Amino acid sequence: MSISTYQREITPGASDAYLRRLSRSGKQVDLAPLTRVDIVFENVEVVSLRPDAIKELWVDGQRADDFYLRLPATEASVLEAHTFEQPRLAEPGIQRLQNFQDITAIELYRGENRQVFPVAWSVISPSDQENFAQHYAHVDDDLVLCAYLPQQYSMAEVVHAANDRENRMALIGTLNDTSDKLHGHAAEFVDEVLAELRSFEGLAEFKDWHLVVRYDPDTDEEGMQWHSVYRVAGDAEDYSGVDLLSYSELMGMDVTIEGPDFWTGFADLLWWLTYEGTEANQREAGIARFLAELRAGEEEAADFDAATAKMKRFLDWYAQSHAGDSDVAEVVAQYQPLTGGVVEYLADDSESTVVHVMVQDEKLLAAFMREHGDEYATFEDLGE
Repeated sequence: MSISTYQREITPGASDAYLRRLSRSGKQVDLAPLTRVDIVFENVEVVSLRPDAIKELWVDGQRADDFYLRLPATEASVLEAHTFEQPRLAEPGIQRLQNFQDITAIELYRGENRQVFPVAWSVISPSDQENFAQHYAHVDDDLVLCAYLPQQYSMAEVVHAANDRENRMALIGTLNDTSDKLHGHAAEFVDEVLAELRSFEGLAEFKDWHLVVRYDPDTDEEGMQWHSVYRVAGDAEDYSGVDLLSYSELMGMDVTIEGPDFWTGFADLLWWLTYEGTEANQREAGIARFLAELRAGEEEAADFDAATAKMKRFLDWYAQSHAGDSDVAEVVAQYQPLTGGVVEYLADDSESTVVHVMVQDEKLLAAFMREHGDEYATFEDLGE
């Protein structure tokens, strides 16, 4: 979305839908004891409204990121309009409310007592311009102002918004502070990865997958408070591996930042999704190499599981078939380690922690094959 495509005016039906949604979680302001209501704009202009003229005012809790305001669309609803264009406008208050959707606060006054409800903007809004989450509507003879802050954005919207000067500087500052590898080079990294993502917008692959960046202030690992994952619709699980998603897949997804600051969370996402590289071809090769190694590891694990399971079945069969042999117990005990992996100890581990490596003991396996190879090759393995 851009200023050229942003829809300031919405239909009466849409404004009703905003009110229904806000009424489920917000609260209606009691206007009776108020002496004035100030609407504060991004450029510090203020329009003061008469509380008795306002038909409805809803806010979301202690903030007004989501709000609904309805009042008669006449200058009689306005107490004062402190605007730069006031001398040139017939209805400076109403026209200021309607013409630019850039409210930053709603202030309620009871005499000298003031209660401030800040208004956060949609993160894809261009700084110092207008809030893309705010709109107006004409309902009968009334003016309605409403806003509802989105919980998720398309990746394409966020990538374009990241080029906004303030947002870009926030990304660079976060990465300079949190990544030793990028310290002093964060600007180059941010520009490169954003350029790559924008370049794949036309190749976006749309799936019902969702990027989620969660903030955990209680984590024990310093610098690891943010966790970038993705979710599949209908599945409650969080999946790691955002670095293995292609740029085309990423540009077809939406993004939710579950934390105190959107752009800090998005910086973490950019860091992790470029773990296999930033430049598209380099990254694709890194992903392919990782997946090939993963498949090889899975095949190796499957071969190991099959070999150790077969050895266990053979030793069980051997114990039954050679029950009369005096050394049967000794033979089975001797080769029992071949039903599992080699026992090793973690290096530099003062506690001598034991780990089982997915490899059979080569010397023991060679001795087994010399003594029992023919029988092992021909025994009737019912489990095969």
